[in-house]
Amino acid sequence: MQRLMFEPKWDKTIADQDRKWIKAQFNQLIFADDSSIQFTILKHAYNHRNHLLVTVLIHNLSDQPVRLDSTIIDWANQATGTFTVPIDIQAKHSMPWTFIFTDYKTPIDEDDELVIRGWCKKS
Repeated sequence: MQRLMFEPKWDKTIADQDRKWIKAQFNQLIFADDSSIQFTILKHAYNHRNHLLVTVLIHNLSDQPVRLDSTIIDWANQATGTFTVPIDIQAKHSMPWTFIFTDYKTPIDEDDELVIRGWCKKS
């Protein structure tokens, strides 16, 4: 059974309203038996520097902890970045995270998908 976890800094600072919203989004998901890393896009926005911020749930559906380490993540060939998430995502856990893309080609379509093109390390 998939469980929701929060990175420690998120856990301390996230607003109650945002935590409830993320939990509600998580509770609506249905997980297939799989052993992969998947994303559910929760929202996207642009910051004051016009960087694209994409908030997702990262799902580790495998039986082992994983860490995204120098992992290339691509959004429909419109935004690409190399990201490291600083903690292990435990087996059968999901965790919210925001990826910041400093360079993107065109406005993002909400129907586009995030794709991992790099490596995730098994811990």
